[in-house]
Amino acid sequence: MPVSTGSYTPGDMYLGNYPLAVRDITVVSGAGVLVRGTVIGQITTGGKYKTALSASADGSETPRLILAEDLDATSGDVAAKAYCSGDFDAAKLTFGTGITAAAFEAACDAADRPIFIKTLA
Repeated sequence: MPVSTGSYTPGDMYLGNYPLAVRDITVVSGAGVLVRGTVIGQITTGGKYKTALSASADGSETPRLILAEDLDATSGDVAAKAYCSGDFDAAKLTFGTGITAAAFEAACDAADRPIFIKTLA
């Protein structure tokens, strides 16, 4: 999938200390209304994405990426952008039920994904 670079916006969830990269993804129909900054997981069958929830059993229970835009996938698949690299402010991300900043960062570490989650004072 193509990857492009983004830019730093002060006050944003992106902290600017590690290169930001964005990739094209598809959010699965039925995922509902999602906001920029939602932590998403990939469904094993089909490779589409939805909000990562620890209770899921379709592959999406493992958090992988951060949604880069608001969208509505209530009644159809939606092409979207997701962050696949960068360092982010945990307080500005949206985590699904059972997913924490620590769990997300651990999943990224285990997969050698360069997404870093910071808790700012």
